[in-house]
Amino acid sequence: MSKPGDQPPPQSLADLEARVAAMSALVKSLVTTLMLRGLLNRAEIAPLIADAEALMATAGPGAKAELDSIRADLPAYLREAMGPVPDQDDHDH
Repeated sequence: MSKPGDQPPPQSLADLEARVAAMSALVKSLVTTLMLRGLLNRAEIAPLIADAEALMATAGPGAKAELDSIRADLPAYLREAMGPVPDQDDHDH
């Protein structure tokens, strides 16, 4: 018996890949938001990912690859969330 809001199981590999991509994007957005609000700093991210890797040790190489992807993508997510790079030649006059 399912509960309201339960997601049906994925019907295909494409469905599963889409769900993983969505979860990855959500994690990156959450970490970026926490950093921008000063609740998390860059030094704290590596241990969080290491903890996740330890928890996912038996999940197979796909889990590690996804965590590696999150680790690699976070700087770009943060840079984009911070807005345009300041122009060194713009002296505000």
